[in-house]
Amino acid sequence: MKALRAALEAVQKRQQALERKEAVRQAAAASAPAAGPLLAVKSPFATAHPGYLQIPGSNTLIKIGGYVKVDGVYDVKGSFNGTAATFGDIPLEGTAASKRNPNFSATARESRFNIATLTPTELGELKTFIEGDFYGAGGNAEQSNSYGFRLRQAYFEVGPWLAGQAWTTFADLETVPETLEFNGPSGFPIARQALVRYTTALGPGALSLAFENPSSDAQYTHAVWPDSIGTNFAPEGVVRWKADPSWGHVAVAGLAREISADTGGPNIFGITGKSSTFGWGVLGAIGFNTIGKDRLSFQGIVGEGIGRYFNNGADDNYQGASVNLDGSVRATPAFGVTASYKHYWNDWVRSTVAYGHTEYDNELPRDQLNSIRSIDSVHANLLFNPFVNTTVGVEYVFGHIKKDAFDPATGATGPDGWAHRIQTSAIVNF
Repeated sequence: MKALRAALEAVQKRQQALERKEAVRQAAAASAPAAGPLLAVKSPFATAHPGYLQIPGSNTLIKIGGYVKVDGVYDVKGSFNGTAATFGDIPLEGTAASKRNPNFSATARESRFNIATLTPTELGELKTFIEGDFYGAGGNAEQSNSYGFRLRQAYFEVGPWLAGQAWTTFADLETVPETLEFNGPSGFPIARQALVRYTTALGPGALSLAFENPSSDAQYTHAVWPDSIGTNFAPEGVVRWKADPSWGHVAVAGLAREISADTGGPNIFGITGKSSTFGWGVLGAIGFNTIGKDRLSFQGIVGEGIGRYFNNGADDNYQGASVNLDGSVRATPAFGVTASYKHYWNDWVRSTVAYGHTEYDNELPRDQLNSIRSIDSVHANLLFNPFVNTTVGVEYVFGHIKKDAFDPATGATGPDGWAHRIQTSAIVNF
């Protein structure tokens, strides 16, 4: 009997202990704040997208990103007209501007900020993306160093459809070299503009069809057309196919555009009215995986009236078409090539060497003495990742321009301009 009583008492004590623990748990739960959506257990949709946070009271996820970047540039010879290289502004040999060197400057205006959202819908994930940097207008290096925040991208994407401002479909970002210098090498197409794009699977890759915002770059060839302005009658059409096989990457694209100008008038020749021409472009890009994570990349474009798509920086001489003296519009033939090799020295050190070339056939350039004939560029860098989300590096940049520049008075042709730069940068991503 004594043994039975002892066993019953032990059971009662264990039961009382369990009841006290449960009472404590319930009291703690009652005093705790109500759990909001961010404190609740993640939904399957949120769990499937690491890095995103759920917006309270909604099914939408949000992600904030970007980076802070500071650049120091030292122009050893010549000038690129700013911390972002504008190759067309390299001063010609023998001019006063070509002798104003060396020169040092620093900026943080490339720093970038973006917001992405994801929302589940019956059509699939609805994605929005907005991005900007500080390469807008303004700037006061004497005091505040203030620069305007500018729009880079703003689009939404659902299923196979994308609409908004994004990178043009007539480009292949996968074969664009990694450089510290903001604009990168000459010779490849790059633009951001409003577009509507449809993408679907085709074979081992993806086919994209797009209508994109037009921007007539027709320019008059003589002062008799002071009121000649570009007009746009239709969007520009682009088709692109790209794939990522086991050996690397491949892409092809085609562009069709209408280039128009309203010549105003009548001018001194009695010519007036509107005129237009057809512009076209073809792109081919390929990247080869070589040793380890290394990649060898090539990209080339050729066409007529594709001047505004080239990555050469802003300059009036990059005309896509010229308005001739008879009022007709001529699309300017042009081509460009870019080649690069990216090498990983180890897991935290890498280098890229890139060469770019662009050439224009300006039959009747607006500025007979200053229109660009060709551009060559070289970038070579050494980049380090000292710790997570951080890159520091140094880069050499070379630029060469050749002008059409036929002077009837002297017979002089083709003056050159050269520039050399050393750039250092530090980037912290968030």
